[in-house]
Amino acid sequence: MNNKPTIDYSPLDQPAVLMYLFHPRPEPDFSPLEAPESAASDVLENNILI
Repeated sequence: MNNKPTIDYSPLDQPAVLMYLFHPRPEPDFSPLEAPESAASDVLENNILI
C-alpha cells in the first residue's frame, strides 16, 4: 500500500529552464546590506528620475 504521488519533472528538462537555473550569474557590485542606502544616495546625487 505505497500510495505516494509521483512528481513529473519532465517539464523542467528544457534548455531554457536549465539555463535559468544553472547559468552562472554575475556577482553584484554591492552587498545586499548596503544596497538601499547607496542606491538612494546615487539617485539624490545624480538627480536620476526613475
